[in-house]
Amino acid sequence: MLVRLEPKDWLMHAVYLFFDEETPDPEDREVRDYLAAHKLEPKRDTTTTWDGREWYVMYFGGCYLGRHLRVLSDIQRRAAAEQHQEADTDVPAQAGTGERNAT
Repeated sequence: MLVRLEPKDWLMHAVYLFFDEETPDPEDREVRDYLAAHKLEPKRDTTTTWDGREWYVMYFGGCYLGRHLRVLSDIQRRAAAEQHQEADTDVPAQAGTGERNAT
């Protein structure tokens, strides 16, 4: 999921949540479940092609999401950390150390 914030009128902003429909990010399901569980419905939603990919886009007012933005950010941050941790476990122990196999 990508998040785009855009300024609007005085002290207001728009929040766009972009979901790649072909290659979902690890946090997408949890974010959508959270929105549904809290009955948070977008003001508008649409699909668009961007950077050669198809996206489902939800538009919210920043005030409407309010404190939920922090939770969504935490979900995204946790998913990124888990993905990074998984990537680290896939790297051989000697990778990046300058050591070579003695074979």
